[in-house]
Amino acid sequence: MPRRAFPDWLGLDKVPYLTNTTIMDLDTLPSHLFIAGASYIGLEFAQMYARFGAKVTVIERGPRPAAREDEDISASIRQIVEADGVTFLFNTNVQAVARAGNGVLLSLDTGGRLSSVEASHLLIALGRTPNSADLNLAAAGIRNRQARLYPGRRSPAHQGQRHLGHGRHQWPRRLHAHVL
Repeated sequence: MPRRAFPDWLGLDKVPYLTNTTIMDLDTLPSHLFIAGASYIGLEFAQMYARFGAKVTVIERGPRPAAREDEDISASIRQIVEADGVTFLFNTNVQAVARAGNGVLLSLDTGGRLSSVEASHLLIALGRTPNSADLNLAAAGIRNRQARLYPGRRSPAHQGQRHLGHGRHQWPRRLHAHVL
């Protein structure tokens, strides 16, 4: 199973943050939940906590939520989630995080414009990272690159090789084999 992707933000190791697992252990409603990542997990928690009554801000490096979806679907998702009170910050990167009282202070960069946001809680929902670093794929003659794999697509450079497990492909995700 791929592991959670964590950013290399300055100060992240010094602040409390939540993951999609640890957020389920909260026993109080955040006053301001800041979510890094506007894909499925981040959007689900954003809508849920906004409906619970929390102020929710979602940051996304790209120009829209659920970027793997068609643009019209992405626009509809944005409209629905914003109607529940969620605020989005698109084309924005976190530069650093620091403690601020009982919460966190996030330093942001939006197209060269620097700003900061203080939140009571930080949820990191930036996706998954494959567990392939320790496999020594080069010894097997396999180039490890961050290419997306789609069912039914073959690669002439890797004839006869198989990929089993969570490939990067369109929704719904399920266990399957890729023939390369």
